[in-house]
Amino acid sequence: MSDTKPTTSTEDSKPSGSGLNVRKTPANYATGPDTDTILQTKGLAKKFGGLTAIDDVDFAINEGELRCLIGPNGAGKSTLLKLITGRHEATAGDIYFDGTEITDLDSHERVRSGIGIKFQAPAVFESLSAGENVRMALQRTDNGDLSDAITSALDRIDLLQQRDTVASDLSHGQQQRLEIGMAVALSPSLLLLDEPVAGLSIEEREEIASLIAELNDDGISLIVIEHDIDFVDRIADQVTVLSQGEIFREGDIEEIRNDQEVRRIYLGGEWMLTCQNLTVGYGSTPIIRDVDLRINEGEIVGVIGKNGVGKTTLMKSLVGLLEPSTGIIEYDGADITSWAANERARGGIGYIPQSRDVFPDLTVEQNLLIGETVNEDVEELLYDTVYDYFPILEERAEQRAGSMSGGEQQMLAIGRALVGNPDLLLLDEPSEGIQPSIVKQIQRDIPKISDELGMTVLFVEQNLGVIQEMSERCYAIDRGEIVDELEASELTDDTLAQFLAV
Repeated sequence: MSDTKPTTSTEDSKPSGSGLNVRKTPANYATGPDTDTILQTKGLAKKFGGLTAIDDVDFAINEGELRCLIGPNGAGKSTLLKLITGRHEATAGDIYFDGTEITDLDSHERVRSGIGIKFQAPAVFESLSAGENVRMALQRTDNGDLSDAITSALDRIDLLQQRDTVASDLSHGQQQRLEIGMAVALSPSLLLLDEPVAGLSIEEREEIASLIAELNDDGISLIVIEHDIDFVDRIADQVTVLSQGEIFREGDIEEIRNDQEVRRIYLGGEWMLTCQNLTVGYGSTPIIRDVDLRINEGEIVGVIGKNGVGKTTLMKSLVGLLEPSTGIIEYDGADITSWAANERARGGIGYIPQSRDVFPDLTVEQNLLIGETVNEDVEELLYDTVYDYFPILEERAEQRAGSMSGGEQQMLAIGRALVGNPDLLLLDEPSEGIQPSIVKQIQRDIPKISDELGMTVLFVEQNLGVIQEMSERCYAIDRGEIVDELEASELTDDTLAQFLAV
């Protein structure tokens, strides 16, 4: 990717000192918003029960500024955007936009006041054409003749030729541009973009970078959440780093890149597993599309979604049972996209499928021995750990697996995977079809095992209690795409219910 940033009118659109030293003394709090800012938060906080997602945040950007917001997973980035747009109600603090306090306005009123947003996954109406999608957006504020406004919006995002194309026939990059266009059509003064280049090709990323620069040149202020620091370097001069719900650092991109503490918590972080632009299906039919996810070493991450949206397909592709048509899978720094399932197992990836797949005619002990042979390169086998957490397996070592209950078979399947001392454990619906007492044991023991062994865990689940007990954060999947990333503090019953089967 080129090191040259898209041309922006920095002298005209970015006031000097934009965004630095935005924290205010208590004396300033009574005066309302600073006059040179378009958006300012003061003492902003958000709690979900006893968990604090955003903690006393004072944040501001100047009119015409393009600010990038970065930070490790779970830092509170998406929560902050949801507070600004009114999707979450603040627990404490104030939000000012364009000189007016908007803390108590609902999300629709904030849109009408001039705040636009594009979330990470495209939220277009797939059965409607590109033009009809823009019309739907415009009708939120105007029911008159919208033909010229639709033409202008589509031309601005270079989709005028696709005006009559059904959105489902657009590429992922075109859908991303369309959703930006739907927000821009409402003439926002401030546009919030959550990972606008997730899953895009290099060419598509350049198109989005240029579009962002053009919007900024036109006077729109922007806040962009992005994981890719190279893309951040491409578009922004000023960066805010969030960590644990607080502003950790603010400065220009070079200051942030060279800050050793920032590198420690974010730029230099160790990803145990990543996948980029992953598309997987059966035959020519894709089941998951353009999936991006990242899991830190030692994290426990959930994948949620209604039945049939692609969760198991994702797990099978990560473990090597399904070959992706596009995308890259990296594990512990190595590209494993072309590795066979047995190579991934030897590399330290353990897998418990939804069906458990214990060998019913073999004894418990023989099933565990199979787990030993899966990863022949391991230096230390974990029979003692398995028996400590699941003593019933030692007690029934000579019992045929097929005569055990569903919950006992699930413990055996987990034990078989753990014997080989995996660095990464993938579990597909560990609570399905088993008695509540064993569900509680599993949801209690997996985090303990992860902590004891330093093991990374990715699991698919439908059980609310298991998700809330085990997850440090969650990816939500709908129709084969990741549509949201939820921090632990956001895993409330109401939030989870919208992504899970009734």
